[in-house]
Amino acid sequence: MKIKADYIFVKKKKNVKIVKYHKGKSKPAWIIVKDIPKGTRFINLVVGDKTKRSYSYKIWNVRTNVFIPVEFNFEAAECYYDEFSKMYDKLIKQLPKNVNVAKLMLNLLKKYRKNKKIEILDLGAGTGIITELFAEAGYKNITLLDFSKGMLSKAKKRKSLKGCKFICQNIKELKLRKKYDVIMSFFSIGMPTYFNEEETQNILRILKTRLKKNGLLILVGYYEMPKKNPLFKTLKSGKFIPDKRRGYYFDYYIGQKK
Repeated sequence: MKIKADYIFVKKKKNVKIVKYHKGKSKPAWIIVKDIPKGTRFINLVVGDKTKRSYSYKIWNVRTNVFIPVEFNFEAAECYYDEFSKMYDKLIKQLPKNVNVAKLMLNLLKKYRKNKKIEILDLGAGTGIITELFAEAGYKNITLLDFSKGMLSKAKKRKSLKGCKFICQNIKELKLRKKYDVIMSFFSIGMPTYFNEEETQNILRILKTRLKKNGLLILVGYYEMPKKNPLFKTLKSGKFIPDKRRGYYFDYYIGQKK
């Protein structure tokens, strides 16, 4: 597969140097570029030798200059996260805001569930860096679900997660048999990048059936989550602001199965 980034969408056109890419089926699942102007959000990619096709790619990770196709697909995301798993923990430690909001959710869980001998499902668990906080706090019966084998492979190596269960599965195609006391998801469910509103609601309906009586749903994301949901009784929702100067925040939602 011959590829070339012929220009980027900024104030003026400029060629881009491709450092690394994953071939994918018809076009690269992801590419890593360098020497791009700050604030670049899209690039144009030309694929092919004799027969050329042009594709638009969007920024996926600002710190590593990773781009994936504008039309999101899970093939691209899975390939990316398998690669990203190698550097994920290091990145999170440099940007601890994800861990800090997880600590807030952990404290709220302790408030709503005194008993730590409960079954927890973590959807989109990644390398388990957030799940680990809950395991170290005494919650040992945890199942980690992620669609990236690379991410789960890293999670399985954590000593604190020894004894946990691991499921490699796409959240969009959930096939769960067990029921859980708590289902939590950090930056997966409800993220418009991954799922549209209809898909999100369908996932929530499935999750309700997989929660035990009075089971809890804990969600954290980058967008404004609903303060009310017809499927769950809202216990708490709000915003977590890691940096007031930059003006961005995370939304969180804790609901109880009706």
